[in-house]
Amino acid sequence: MRITIYFFLAFSVLLIPSVQGQINVFGADWVKGKLLLQDSEGDTIQCTLRFELDNNLVQIYLANNTVKTYTSRQIKWIQAYDPASKRDRNFYVFPYALNNRYVSPTIFEMLTEGTVSLLGREKIVVVQNTWAGGRYTQAQLSFDFYFGFADGKIRVYRGTRKDFEYLLKDKSGYIRTFIEDSDLRYNDKDDLIRIINQYNYSNYKDKVSKYE
Repeated sequence: MRITIYFFLAFSVLLIPSVQGQINVFGADWVKGKLLLQDSEGDTIQCTLRFELDNNLVQIYLANNTVKTYTSRQIKWIQAYDPASKRDRNFYVFPYALNNRYVSPTIFEMLTEGTVSLLGREKIVVVQNTWAGGRYTQAQLSFDFYFGFADGKIRVYRGTRKDFEYLLKDKSGYIRTFIEDSDLRYNDKDDLIRIINQYNYSNYKDKVSKYE
């Protein structure tokens, strides 16, 4: 029996592929959406589109079965329908020095907007896991997060309490209590949306109280 179990475990490890499953960032596949160009007067293009955040490119599928490509320099805003969540996701172009390179128009997803906006760029990361004494790699979706401020500056956020309290030090104590009481995480997308919304709501209340 022991020999049989060992053989089963060893055989199972061999069956696990080196990278499990096929996974794509949102926008890699064609979806319904809208596009607002820099040189337009507010008119949006309703289209089928896809985009590449790595290269800051957007492609639209035209009626004559051809594809037209736009760079981020030509784009103001993208709205794309996400079939998984059944909602529209909005992307904006802002000047930013991605990976400490020169400043250029960069596509960000607007996760929540306010005095401080939470921006994101989805990516695929490969992580190592262990199973039955063996190792395998797995592709997972991840987000790089950024804070957008009212003065137009964008700062990368590394998903830690230390970094959060450095970037938003004016309400660090208040927000820390909110995070702990609500059992939220500093590096989870949905939790971060709640945290930033609470931060913005607190700022709004402070402004209103000045005029009461």
